[in-house]
Amino acid sequence: MAQNFNLTQTGEEVQELLDQVTPNTEDIANLKEGESQRPTTEEVAQIVAEALQPYSTTTQMNQAIAQAVSSALANYSTTNEMNAAITQAINSALADYSTTAQMNAAITQAITSALAQYYTKSQIDVQMTEMNGNITGEVNRAKSVEQQLQVLIMQVSQSLVNYYLKSETYSKLEVNAIIDNIKQFRYQVAASLPTPSADTMGIIYLIPSSNPKSQNIKEEYITIYDNSAYKWEHIGDTNIDLSGYSTTEQMNAAIASALTSYYTKTKVDAMIANINTALAQKASQADLTTEVNRANQAEQANAQNITTLQDLVAFINKSFGKYDGQTVKTLSQAKAGKYVNVNGGETSASGYGISAPITLNAGDILLVPSAQAVPATVSVVARLVDRTYQKVIVYTYTYQQANPELHATATADYDPSLVYTAIYDTTGETPVLTGWALGGTVYATLPATHEVSEQFYEPLMKQAVAAMPSTGYYIYLCPTPMTIVVSGYTATVSGGEALVVGWGIFKNITTNFVGAPGQSVLAQAFAVLFAAIDGLKAQLNNLGETKAKSIDFEDSPKLCGQNMYIQGDGAPAAPVVPTMIGQEYLDVTNKKCYKAFSITNSVSDWVLMN
Repeated sequence: MAQNFNLTQTGEEVQELLDQVTPNTEDIANLKEGESQRPTTEEVAQIVAEALQPYSTTTQMNQAIAQAVSSALANYSTTNEMNAAITQAINSALADYSTTAQMNAAITQAITSALAQYYTKSQIDVQMTEMNGNITGEVNRAKSVEQQLQVLIMQVSQSLVNYYLKSETYSKLEVNAIIDNIKQFRYQVAASLPTPSADTMGIIYLIPSSNPKSQNIKEEYITIYDNSAYKWEHIGDTNIDLSGYSTTEQMNAAIASALTSYYTKTKVDAMIANINTALAQKASQADLTTEVNRANQAEQANAQNITTLQDLVAFINKSFGKYDGQTVKTLSQAKAGKYVNVNGGETSASGYGISAPITLNAGDILLVPSAQAVPATVSVVARLVDRTYQKVIVYTYTYQQANPELHATATADYDPSLVYTAIYDTTGETPVLTGWALGGTVYATLPATHEVSEQFYEPLMKQAVAAMPSTGYYIYLCPTPMTIVVSGYTATVSGGEALVVGWGIFKNITTNFVGAPGQSVLAQAFAVLFAAIDGLKAQLNNLGETKAKSIDFEDSPKLCGQNMYIQGDGAPAAPVVPTMIGQEYLDVTNKKCYKAFSITNSVSDWVLMN
C-alpha cells in the first residue's frame, strides 16, 4: 500500500509503525485451536470455492496491488531519486561556496600573493642593523609596505562581503521550528472508523483488515473533504516494502558527509582571525619610524667611531712606522717527532716537529701560526748556532816493556786511528824523548788541541713566557741577523705559513746606534745589559766569604731556603719541627730559646738553651 513518510520522522516513530503491523497473537492462537476440527479436502475445496467467489485470484490481486501501489507512490521518490534530488539541492544551495581544499588553496594563494612583498619585523630589524647605505631608500620602502598593507586590509574587507553574517542565516533550532510548523500526517490505531470530521483530518487511521495477512493486518483510511462533506478514503494497507528507501539515520549521515567538504561560519571566522593575527605581527608605521630613527642614530655613531678609528690607525701607522707588505715563509719539516725544549735540547714527542732553518734580518717580526697553544716546555723559536773551537786532546798511553817508565805510544781520544809513536835519543845513559811520529811526520810535542765544529740550539721564545695571542700566532722580534728554527705541532712546521712583517720602531731598536757613534745598536746594548745582569746574579749566588758591617733584611732571614728563626707562644709542639740543624725556635711568651741539633721530624729535635 502507499504510505506517506517525511524526513522529520524519528527512528522510534518508524519502529512504532512496524510494531502496529505485527500479526495479532490472539488471532494466531485461534487459528491453531481450529486445526483439531479441520474439514475434509472436499469440504475445504467447496468452502474455499464459495468463499473466493467475491475475491480475485492471486495474479489479479497482485496486478491490482501493483496498480494501487504505483498510483499511490506516484508522488513519492525512490532512495536513488531522493539521493539525487538531495545531492542536486545541496550542490545548488552550496554553489556559491568552496570546499575545504578549495578554501585552503584560495586563502593560501591570497595570503602568499598579498604578503609576497612584505618583510617580518625580525627581517626589518636585520636589514636596519646591516644597512650602512641609503636610509632614504629604506624609508621609501617602509612607506610602500604601509600602502600595500592598507591595500591588503581593503582587499580582505571587500572579500568579506561574499560571506553571510551570522544574523543572516538560520540556526539549527530555527530550522527545526520551521519544520515543526509544517502540517504532517500522524497515525492512529482504532478498532473501527469514527465519524469523519475536521478533527480527523491529518490522521491516518489503522483498523483491522477484513482479510488479514502476516504482513498486512490493518487497513488505512484518511479523512477527505469532498462536496462540502467529510468522507473516509481508503488509501491502502500496512503491507510496506521499504527496501528502496533510506532511513532517517542514513539520510542524516549522507547529508553530514556531504557537508564535511565545506567550511562552517565558525571555521571561516577563525581563519579571518588568524589572518588578522598574522597581519598584527607585521611591523607598524610606528615600529618602522622607530627603527629608522635608531638606524640613523647608529649610522651617525658608527660614522664617528669609524672616523676615530681611522685617525687612531693613521696615528699608529705614523708613530710605529708601518712597512707595507709581508713575506710568507712556508715552513718545511726537518725533524719529525721532536721539538726544541726550553733548555736547548731535543725532546721526542709524537705529533711535533722541528722546521728547516729560516734566515731573519734585524728588526723582522716573525709570526708563527698554531692551531692551539703548545706545552710550556716547547721553545717555539730557537736560534741555530754553528760553533768552531779548539778542544783539548786527551791521550791514552802505552809503555815500553823494557822500560815501563817510558811511553811507547799515545792515542788521541777523539780519533782512535791517531796513534803517535814516541821517539827517544838513546845515545846517553838515559833515553831522552825527542818527538812523536805519525805517518812519516815527526812532531816535537803531541798536539794539545783539535778543531771541533758543532751545531746547537739557543732557545729564543719560551711558550711559558710568550703565550700565544688570540690571533693564533706566536710573535718573535729578531734583534740581529740570525738563522732560526721553529718548533711546534706537525701542522705548523710541515706546510704552515709563517709571516715576516716589519715596523719602523722595532727596526730602529735593532739598527739605531746608542752611545758613541758605531758603539752598538740598541738591541745589542740590551743584550749586553742582560748579560751583565745575569753575570751579577751569578756572582751574587756565589759570594763565598763576604764581610759586611751590617745586613738589613726586609723579611725573616733564611738559610738554604729555610727560616732561621721560628717564633710561637709556648714550648714547641707538633707539627712545629725543625727543618735544618741550627734552626732556632723562640717562645715569646715564656722567653725561652730552643735550637735544633738533629732533624728527625720530631719535637724532641728541639733543645732548650736557657
